Amino acid sequence: MKLLKYFLVLVSCAAVFWLVGYKISDNAFAYKVIQENHLTSPEQVFKFVIDHKIQAPSGSPNSAAGASFRTLVNRPGDWLWCDEGAIVVAVMVGQLGYSTRLVDLVGTRDGVSHNTVLQIQQADNWVIYDFTGRQFNVPFDKTVDYPAMPIYRPYPNWQQKLLLNNYFLRELAQVVRPWLI
Repeated sequence: MKLLKYFLVLVSCAAVFWLVGYKISDNAFAYKVIQENHLTSPEQVFKFVIDHKIQAPSGSPNSAAGASFRTLVNRPGDWLWCDEGAIVVAVMVGQLGYSTRLVDLVGTRDGVSHNTVLQIQQADNWVIYDFTGRQFNVPFDKTVDYPAMPIYRPYPNWQQKLLLNNYFLRELAQVVRPWLI
């Protein structure tokens, strides 16, 4: 009987962890933003983001790695780096059921990525969304002014999906992350 009590307490705690963790998660927040603004397509999401966020001004500090969707959306000054803008759009269109991937445009001369764009799978095509250039459905060479090689990164991967769906896991990951690097 005592063992059953412990089991029920454990199951109850786990249920609260998952239910409350989702309710205050990044994905739940993204869903709320989409619903409140009646966004139904990747183009509408992209326009919403570029209407509310600007490209990080020169000299802006680098953001903390792994910043949450909520942190990015609520950042004072309303600026984002190219990869952060791509991630904000990706999280939101993910709520609409679209597959996404980040694409780092690595310079063939210096081996450095100077821009990251988002690709959204629409029908059978991967459509480019460039937060920095404020444009979409353009070829890679129209998003940068240097010879570049695209490096594709699935976003979100399974680990990122866990963090996007549970606030408590995200917070735990932020605490543990410095020890893993």
